[in-house]
Formats: sequence, structure tokens, C-alpha cells
Amino acid sequence: MEINSQLIESIKKHEGFRGRVYNDSLGKPTIGYGFLIEALDLDEDICLIILQRKLDGLIRSIKFKFGWFEDMPEKVQNVIVNMSYQLGLKTFGTFKKTIEHFKKREWELGSEEMLRSKWFLQTPNRAKELSEIIKSTKEEENGFSD
Repeated sequence: MEINSQLIESIKKHEGFRGRVYNDSLGKPTIGYGFLIEALDLDEDICLIILQRKLDGLIRSIKFKFGWFEDMPEKVQNVIVNMSYQLGLKTFGTFKKTIEHFKKREWELGSEEMLRSKWFLQTPNRAKELSEIIKSTKEEENGFSD
């Protein structure tokens, strides 16, 4: 059987669309057009589309909240987005000292401050890697990049 637009439109009509998780008539977590969460099997290409859309929205929010963001080097922007993706923008905003060091382009101090956090204790490998990226920004800004 070939999947046709008539079939798709019929299912869309009867299932309805919800972009957030909800409980179906049997109380089971569901999303989209009746996709039962426990039975959902997402291909990587679909997850990449979702990731890109989430990042687009997150970057818009970061630019709105932090006017200085666009003046940062690209690798610093990437670290800020990475941290905000993991922690949430609200929680990233609690990194007051780190943020102040970033704004002043005090990369070494900012990278050290990142490691003085609960976040570092929870995900040390990620925190160390991102901290190293910030620390290396100093050399690049001074023309000593690899």
C-alpha cells in the first residue's frame, strides 16, 4: 500500500497535533500526531532537524537576553549556546561571575570560574572541555592561534 495525502490528512484530522507531550485517552504520554512516547523510534536525521530548530530558538533567546553575545568570538558563542542547551538559559544566567568575565574578555578567569560550579561536579568532562575552549580564546585574540 502506498501512503497517500488522503490517508495522511485523515490521520492528522483524527489524531490532531500537539507539539508538547500530553496524556492520551489511556493516560499514556504522547506527542505529535498521536505518537506514543514509549513506542517512538526517532531516526537520527529527524533528531538533527529537531536539534537545529531548538538551537535556532535558543540562540534567538540568548541574543535577546544578553546584548553582548553577538560581540563575542564565535567559539565563545558556541560555548555559551552549549552550556545554555544543557543547563537551560535561566540556569546559565546564574553564572554571574563567568558571564562578567566573558563580557570583559577575561577568558582565563572566565574559564576558571566555569570549573567552580555545581555544573562542573555534575558533568566534569563537558565542563573541562568547554572551559579549555574559553581559555584558548586568549591566544587566538592575540594572534597566537594554532
